[in-house]
Amino acid sequence: MKDAVRERYARHAVQLPRAETPPTLGLGDVVEIAELREGETVLDLGSGPGRDLLAAARIVGPTGRAVGVDFTPEMIDRARASAADAGLTNVTILSGELERLPVHCGAVDVVISNCVINLVDDKRRALIEAFRALRPGGRFAVLDTAFASEPGQDVRENNDSWCSCVGGALVESEYADMLRDIGFEGVQLRRLSSSCGEDCATNSLEELAVAVTARKPGDAKPTIRPAVPAETGRIHELLAQASLPVDGLRIEDAIVAIDDNTNTVSGVVALERFGSAAMLRSLVVEPSHRNEGLGRQLVIAALEVARWSGADEIHLFTEDAQSFFTKFGFVAVSGKLTRASVPDSPLVTGTCCSTATAMRLSFEEADLPLISKPSLKPLPTFDNGACC
Repeated sequence: MKDAVRERYARHAVQLPRAETPPTLGLGDVVEIAELREGETVLDLGSGPGRDLLAAARIVGPTGRAVGVDFTPEMIDRARASAADAGLTNVTILSGELERLPVHCGAVDVVISNCVINLVDDKRRALIEAFRALRPGGRFAVLDTAFASEPGQDVRENNDSWCSCVGGALVESEYADMLRDIGFEGVQLRRLSSSCGEDCATNSLEELAVAVTARKPGDAKPTIRPAVPAETGRIHELLAQASLPVDGLRIEDAIVAIDDNTNTVSGVVALERFGSAAMLRSLVVEPSHRNEGLGRQLVIAALEVARWSGADEIHLFTEDAQSFFTKFGFVAVSGKLTRASVPDSPLVTGTCCSTATAMRLSFEEADLPLISKPSLKPLPTFDNGACC
């Protein structure tokens, strides 16, 4: 079913007309439902051609951030082109799946989505990931489809019905119970069509459409989040000060720490993902913020992204920080092994790091003592407040 969905929306991406405002493939205005505020970091699940993502970026403004995640390369290309055409520098679009979001715990203030969660096979996992990505106190606001009662198997097992946002929809009561069970509070589902009752037509998006809102318990503590293009200059400045290479660094791979007083980048790390292997690079903290634990927090955030994205191992090059990385479970290895494991990394294909020590962390072998998470691959749940 996932392959069918990807193929369908890849075709849509190619066929959609190029326009200043991207067309919508959703059910309505999810940005309005989210009640976004200036300066917030927003995560759009299944950002598609970028209509909601760009609208969110305009509302949160230059001090805010809009991050999209999509698993269709053609949609990602369309959305990035639209963001560039609009001149928006507070937008980042990441490749990833909703069941394994490429963002770390507590990274965003608001999660939005527009008629996408119904397309996911493992909806509970996707909703757990949304909960994980939210900061304490963060908001969940999506438009989706939901049945009043369970439809027949002919609807559930039909590819066209599923790809049309119908066949994969949850039953309304199941949707609400699932959100509460994961840990959300203030869960509300509101039908967008007042004509929908017990006999909702299973082929009518208008009648199945619902607005779903909820909140993650706790008080927000914004510190570390994904970087956006507007921060490229500052990131390069920090790396240059530390004599670290910037060649090939992609802004979508970077995670930044923010000085809450000046709202500027005070630290950065980057994680290049290559399937089951990843490369950690560009770790630097601004001198006035050293000895505050930011470097540790940044590395933990990058390891979380790697682990939740499905990586089995992480590699890095370092000149003088071997003892620091050893605390996380990294061990020294041959440079040949690192170059063979992540051959597409710019640090491998370029002239960098010929005198550096290569190090490797295996999630199956390391204890991960500073992360307080087991090294086994199964993803965590939220029983008794685990993870976030």
